[in-house]
Amino acid sequence: MKLRSLSAVLFAVSIWTSSVFAQLPQIRELSNSTIQTSAKKQPLEKGKPKITLRIDDFANLDPTVLTGARKVTTEIFAEAGVEAVWLDCPVYHTDCGKGTDKPQFILRILAPSMAKDIVGAEALGFAIPCDKKEEACLFYIFYYRINALAAVHTLSPERILGHVMAHEIGHTLLGPKAHDLFGIMQSTLNLYDTERILVFTSDQSKHLRTELLARNRATNR
Repeated sequence: MKLRSLSAVLFAVSIWTSSVFAQLPQIRELSNSTIQTSAKKQPLEKGKPKITLRIDDFANLDPTVLTGARKVTTEIFAEAGVEAVWLDCPVYHTDCGKGTDKPQFILRILAPSMAKDIVGAEALGFAIPCDKKEEACLFYIFYYRINALAAVHTLSPERILGHVMAHEIGHTLLGPKAHDLFGIMQSTLNLYDTERILVFTSDQSKHLRTELLARNRATNR
């Protein structure tokens, strides 16, 4: 079976033309592991960091797919001792999440027509570089590629989608060189691994929590 990359192209975006970015939905309303069984689940105790997540669905996915993907992403972060809080808002809702903890992590699922000129034909998603003081971090997800792979291999697209979302968010919190040999941050992924839950390593989980707490302090002052 072919291996597919989950790498976040953090630096490749800098070489794209402005015309490509003009086609992509931008943030208008906001300002400037080991395998599954090897990481012990961290309890969501009081004071544990939360991560505020939002999906902008430009591909009009089946609601059951979104629900399944959110469940997978939630479980991956729960294993790292991080509580995922999901915002349910219409696309481009300017007041979405107003009054909630920041930063927000916004996952934009693109329709095929919105991504036709994007480089990286096998990429399943990518993260935009996001400074610690930014109130929102942005990610683009190519669900149509995920769905095509799932159909070929008779797998659940929502499970692949959930892993892709967690992986890309992991790059923003852990850095562009966060790839590991195993788990959710491996650079390439056997698609059948997504039929179970891949997790962050213990060191990655600790780093995630520390980074989230630092970002929360920086953006909620």
